[in-house]
Amino acid sequence: MLGDGIIGHERQKKLLQKSLDRNRVPSAYLFCGPEEIGKKLLALNFLKFFFCRGNKGCGACVNCKKMEQGNHPDLFCLSGHAGPIKIDELRLIQKHLRFHPFEAPRKVCLIDDADRMTAAAQSAFLKTLEEPSASTLFILVSGKADLLLPTIRSRCQTVNFGRIPREMITLCLIRQHGMEEAEARVVAAVANGSLAKALKEDRELYISDRIKLIEDVDALPDAADNVLPHLQLAQRLSEKKGSQEARLELLQLYFRDVLFLLEGRTEADLINIDLVDIIRRRAERETSDSVLARLEALRETGLALAGNANLRLTLDVLLMRLSRPADHAGGQFSISTNGKVQ
Repeated sequence: MLGDGIIGHERQKKLLQKSLDRNRVPSAYLFCGPEEIGKKLLALNFLKFFFCRGNKGCGACVNCKKMEQGNHPDLFCLSGHAGPIKIDELRLIQKHLRFHPFEAPRKVCLIDDADRMTAAAQSAFLKTLEEPSASTLFILVSGKADLLLPTIRSRCQTVNFGRIPREMITLCLIRQHGMEEAEARVVAAVANGSLAKALKEDRELYISDRIKLIEDVDALPDAADNVLPHLQLAQRLSEKKGSQEARLELLQLYFRDVLFLLEGRTEADLINIDLVDIIRRRAERETSDSVLARLEALRETGLALAGNANLRLTLDVLLMRLSRPADHAGGQFSISTNGKVQ
């Protein structure tokens, strides 16, 4: 069956299978939802079935074998992982799509991180969508579909994806990857609906490094009294290997947990299920407004770093904002996208 071996997304699998069974595959799909939850994986699996001569993903026909080997001549892929997708890349694909398919029912263009198309590329792509060919299929994969032109979105059949349930990821980690149950539960919770994150090699970041990061941030004094600990921690974090974006996300999940307790949610709703005591103590000295201000500080920091702001300076300011007393959490410091302190 379509999607066998892919964790979660049962509704999406059924929808795609139905389109194959009824021979009603549109000219363009938009697979949208959170990052790293398997959207592209399911898109490729769907295409294997679509290309298969029996629509069954048999694994034996020429089309299935070429899909498994990643060299099907009728599939063209673009990705925004390494940077913006530019108009020249799109035009090159458009040239190939003018010809009839070699072996598949249609030529297919899969655009991963489609929201990374430049404005010019999106405009050019829109013209292609406005005059769809019966011999082509586009699949756009996006974690930020709102960055696509509304006219592009309206011309695609949207398939919305959600996060994979925590219980599914936990069972997968235990049964298929041999992880101990206690560790699997924590990893699944912190992965926040993404099996890809749960399986990343830098798992230490999500276990021991996460705990140390949260403990260090939680122990910071008010910057108005003593700024030295903030500067020292910012220095250590700036020198650490690994993704700063991932560390910001871990802190966002931590403050999200604090906010949940403040709003009356139960401990079963928490992500950091192994840090309940720290979260509970933090909630005792916070308000909903102060936590929201800290989450905003983390969001602004992410934007600043994405805009190539100075890492060390940006972390200095962030840690000062995260440690302000609850009644001053929203004041005194802010970060512009160019890394200047305001």
